[in-house]
Amino acid sequence: MDKTRIGRLLRRLAAALPVLVLLPAATPAGGLEAWPAFSARYSVTLAGVKSAETVVSLSADGDGRCRYRQVTRPVGMAALFSSDQAEQASQLLCDERGIRPLEFLSRRPGGDADDNAHLVFDWQAGVVENRGAGAHWRLALPPGTQDSLSMQLALMAAVREGRSRIEVPVAVRGRIKTYRFEQVGEERVGTPAGDFMAIKLARTDDDRDRSWFWLAPELDYLLVRFVKKKKSGLRTEMLLQSVRF
Repeated sequence: MDKTRIGRLLRRLAAALPVLVLLPAATPAGGLEAWPAFSARYSVTLAGVKSAETVVSLSADGDGRCRYRQVTRPVGMAALFSSDQAEQASQLLCDERGIRPLEFLSRRPGGDADDNAHLVFDWQAGVVENRGAGAHWRLALPPGTQDSLSMQLALMAAVREGRSRIEVPVAVRGRIKTYRFEQVGEERVGTPAGDFMAIKLARTDDDRDRSWFWLAPELDYLLVRFVKKKKSGLRTEMLLQSVRF
């Protein structure tokens, strides 16, 4: 594979990662103490080639607040073209009222305004504002709105509650977008971290691409596998490598 081809694949991977690495274990409505803090590591393959590693972690900040963070770095051939890592972090209120984002930061060198967003959620005023470099926007804040990282905490909590069809409003790209998911079955998934029976979900609001998620109840509904197939045929996969609670 020549460098031009590899470069194109890396650019596609960078564009896909903000969507791909959205799935940490969930924090239920009762707060973080009901769901253990954790750190999980995933491999990311693009067109069958290992291109990146992602580490996600959930921790308590005290006073009913928690922090979810993900860091993605290129590996293998991808690391020859770039050593830059992408990082996202959400500061959240995790209490009896559920999961409410307070602040979301996204950083990716060379990325666009969406890759370098800084969202501030003002629940008292009912607004969310992007203060990041580039595109600035301010929106009314519907109840239950999440950022693109915390939405997966809400998703996991919904699956844990037994809901089979899930809708989550998300503040992203200057609008409130509703993501929709549906349970489509159960499958056993083999990973380097072990074999797990997993609930399989499909994202149903995307007309162009197809995405599936496998969540393991015995790991507190942690993501163990993710597959995305673009309309072009390009396939990206995430697979759990290790987890520490």
